[in-house]
Amino acid sequence: EEQNFVRWDTLRGLDDTEADSVLSDPIERKRCLRSRCAYRDKRCGRPPLHAKCRAVAIGCNDPDLPFLKRSAPTVSKLAFFVLLQVYASGLLDSVGEWILGSGDVESAFLQGLRQTEGRQGKLYIWPPRDPITRLAGTFSCKLYEVIGNMYGFADAPLIFSYVVRERMYKAGFVSHSLDAMCFLLYRAGSLICMVIVHVDDFLFTASPTYDIHALLSLFTWGSVTMHPDEITFLNRQIRRVGKSQAVSYTHLTLPTIYSV
Repeated sequence: EEQNFVRWDTLRGLDDTEADSVLSDPIERKRCLRSRCAYRDKRCGRPPLHAKCRAVAIGCNDPDLPFLKRSAPTVSKLAFFVLLQVYASGLLDSVGEWILGSGDVESAFLQGLRQTEGRQGKLYIWPPRDPITRLAGTFSCKLYEVIGNMYGFADAPLIFSYVVRERMYKAGFVSHSLDAMCFLLYRAGSLICMVIVHVDDFLFTASPTYDIHALLSLFTWGSVTMHPDEITFLNRQIRRVGKSQAVSYTHLTLPTIYSV
């Protein structure tokens, strides 16, 4: 996890002299936040163990919290059903069957630049100091300046949404006029790829004429799942069933299977 912070240039470690200068200033000291490491097993106790650590700022104590823009867009349920319909229709495409896939972006909230609008000055965090962090010897500086995006801040999802839209637009996608996080790619007036995004989770379908690697190369992925493997998106399991190639999904909290 510490290497992810280094990779995305999220924090700048202060030497002891600089840290003492910040902490001795009564105004700057109030801009120092605590942080913690959150640990979990992504398989929820089912072997094998899939351990995960996330270093998180205690963002509820952010001194600029009342002044931040934080209304991050997420994809609508309607766009989800539209994408499934586009995929189901694409299975009958004369060129070839459309593909379906999903993925989650690795270290999403460490990407992007800290927004200056609403910020009253620099922001600092004390590193996590739980027993596991101490034994690992990570986050060794006394104090860090936050120079990028970070988990725990109220504006982190909004900042990452800027990253998503910038990269998608550069790749030729456009946002749907009714849903900012529904991205469409056209070639000669025909739709060849559709992508929906909920925070850092992506669901996409594409024509066989589109090189899906062009989309996958835009981000660093924690995992990517493609049909025929069962696809999970926002607690929904999606799979093709039967010879009719119907598309269905199951919401993990509901026993009912909905066919599209």
